[in-house]
Amino acid sequence: MLKKHIHQFLLSQGYTISYATVCSYIKNIESYKEKKKGEAFIRLFHEPGCIAEFNWDAVLLFIDGIKTKFYLAVFTFGHSNGRYAYLFRHQNTLAFMESHRNFFRDIHDVSAMMIYDNMRVAVKSFVGGDKKPTEALMKMSGFYCFGYRFCNIRIGWEKGHVERSVEYVRKKAFCLTDHFSDIRSAQEHLSRICMQVNNEQGSLSTAEKSSRLEADLPLLKPLPGNLDCFKVYEYIVDK
Repeated sequence: MLKKHIHQFLLSQGYTISYATVCSYIKNIESYKEKKKGEAFIRLFHEPGCIAEFNWDAVLLFIDGIKTKFYLAVFTFGHSNGRYAYLFRHQNTLAFMESHRNFFRDIHDVSAMMIYDNMRVAVKSFVGGDKKPTEALMKMSGFYCFGYRFCNIRIGWEKGHVERSVEYVRKKAFCLTDHFSDIRSAQEHLSRICMQVNNEQGSLSTAEKSSRLEADLPLLKPLPGNLDCFKVYEYIVDK
């Protein structure tokens, strides 16, 4: 029955009611049903040292007075929400490899599992429902002995820690200070901010942050060394 049919039926039953009232009543019922169909999100909890999440984002900085676009590589622990970030001029395979080398070198260990979205530097191709990792990711996984997992397409909350961390770190580090003499000083500033963020205890949500990060670090896998970051090209010399 359409709304006008319902209104006519009610009038035939002896009720005195306007058509606008019928429409308003039905609209309220439909809106209530739509709310009930809303998605539910369950917050994930991870054991210490279990996973770390990775993501990129762009940031504009002034280097020696010149406005320059950089890419922010951010790592976040799933248990403690400890954050580490690194600046790169490009969002390519070598930057992807070097960011991991820097992260593992800074924490002196390796996370057992790395979480990625469907970025090109991590996913080489999609075969059916399976995702084939890139050669760089397989090389890093084999050298550092960590596992990896990809999020489902357009399901960002599967790595929600780092999704929020990228924006948080970018604003925390560069909302007030975005002029630097060179990229080295910008990275040093970014590292200091990350250290402050990892040790902050200014609210109930951050009261146990330091202790949770301290619980993460001892349970990480041992660092086998520093991976060399390079790409090999083969050429044939002509006459």
